[in-house]
Amino acid sequence: MSDPHPERYLYLRDLLEELQESQQPAARQQVLANIANFAYDPRNAEHLLRLGAPRLLLARLSDPDAALRRFAAAAVSNLCLEPRCRRALLAGGVLPALLLGLEESCAQTVAACLTTLLLLPVTDRSVWEQVDAERLTRLTVQLSGSEDRRLANLAALLRRQLPEPAGTAPEQNSV
Repeated sequence: MSDPHPERYLYLRDLLEELQESQQPAARQQVLANIANFAYDPRNAEHLLRLGAPRLLLARLSDPDAALRRFAAAAVSNLCLEPRCRRALLAGGVLPALLLGLEESCAQTVAACLTTLLLLPVTDRSVWEQVDAERLTRLTVQLSGSEDRRLANLAALLRRQLPEPAGTAPEQNSV
């Protein structure tokens, strides 16, 4: 089946190339913000996957520029909505980057990282075995007490959805 909108692919390709080639911080930030917006539309997921966007976005999650980290976190969160992109991100090592993102000072970056963690397959233990459970628990406890209600709510929701550590039984409420 041919792509009914080849211009979309070409435009996304050009954006990703500009992100890699531009030396201007403001231009890179604008391009990455655009990519994050395009990543939200499921019609773009296949193109972004074919163009290697997950790998490029993962690299930006550790960029020295905080704005690029913020936009990359938003793009990763948006891409995570599509199962094939989510698998590519997981295979590329997104989990350690998300934990680092939870320690950011920018609330938008933290919110995007929490949201991405919430989008991961909670029932897939192999995913969660890749995460430093102690660190994730500590971070979600800290964030649950945040004055930013959005962060506090997302962190509390994530804590409730995390699988029980192997070998532990869920707590029983006594009546």
